Amino acid sequence: MIDPGTKRDGEDYNAYCRRRWGGDGWTNSLRERGKSMGLKFGEWKYWPNTLNAHRLCAYLEEMDAANPALSEKEKEMRGLELVNKFYELTYERGVNISTPEGAALAMEELGFAKSSDVVPWLEGGGGQQEVAAADTYAKREMAIGGVPYFLVSSDKGPQQVPLSGAQSSSAFEKAFQRVSS
Repeated sequence: MIDPGTKRDGEDYNAYCRRRWGGDGWTNSLRERGKSMGLKFGEWKYWPNTLNAHRLCAYLEEMDAANPALSEKEKEMRGLELVNKFYELTYERGVNISTPEGAALAMEELGFAKSSDVVPWLEGGGGQQEVAAADTYAKREMAIGGVPYFLVSSDKGPQQVPLSGAQSSSAFEKAFQRVSS
């Protein structure tokens, strides 16, 4: 999760940045890199508590596991679509995905599930234990302390290269070279 200390229903973007870092100047380089990739961050209004988003990823995995018609690749792609929809809603449309209704909108818009099914699942605690266990494992067993976190590996050997935080394409190129040699 981005910051588990974020209020349960998210926070106003500017208020959060002032409280945490004294302002949002740290996002300037992020926004500039995003522009070069077509990401505008045009409506970033909320700093999300991402717990409900993570829980809905678990919900989708549970749904997809019960659907034998989906290939593993299709399941993976649906998971990526959901994450991308959370990004779109948060950064481009000003939706607060911290709330059950905001998070459920992603599932509804993708046609994966109805909000009327998803919101009660979230309100009833669905996915809470799974996400807590995965978060604890990542922090304790893998020593992951920030997001994004990438573990670059190869089928050529056991070497792995961890990359934490926003990284340049050259950092990834170097990691790929290290694990392939």
